[in-house]
Order: sequence, then C-alpha cells, then structure tokens
Amino acid sequence: YHSFFPFFLVRTVGLGEVAAATGLSRYHFLRAFKHSTGITPMQWRLRAKMETAFILLSDRQRTIATTASALGYNNVLAFARAFHRVYGTTPSAFRRDRILG
Repeated sequence: YHSFFPFFLVRTVGLGEVAAATGLSRYHFLRAFKHSTGITPMQWRLRAKMETAFILLSDRQRTIATTASALGYNNVLAFARAFHRVYGTTPSAFRRDRILG
C-alpha cells in the first residue's frame, strides 16, 4: 500500500478506498495501520501534508496559495488552519521567521 500514499496526500480519498487498495476490509486496515504506525490514517495524512508544507514553504519562489493547492487544499484559509494546528503558527509567519531567523 505504500505506493498509494503519495496520491492519498493530494486527493480526498476515503478510508474504504485506501483499504480496498490494500486488499483489507476497512476495519482491518484501520487496525493494522494504527498498530504499525501508532496513529490513524487521517492523522498520518495530516502529518505528511504538513511535513511537505514545511519543505514547500521554505521555497520563497512558491506562494502560500500554490503550496496549499499542491497539497490538495481548496483554499488558503483551510490550509492555514491546518498548518496552525500542527505548528502553532501561520504559514506566512513561519515563512517570515524562517527567512529572517
């Protein structure tokens, strides 16, 4: 199932679809995933998106909007809220602090 996960980052994919791609039932996939990673697939997805955002935002040529879009967010506000939940700061403040600091 590892080859399926990059796609899982940018497209809204239901747990059932991911489970089907692995050949497991939804229930067994969720149990196996949480057992092996310690987190749910949705927690993993958010963490992976935000780790990718951290890297993309370090590129000053890329706008916050293009970063949000690249990660599958329909708008910058939704992306900014998710980023803030994970890092405790906004994407613009992160970028400013990273560039100046």
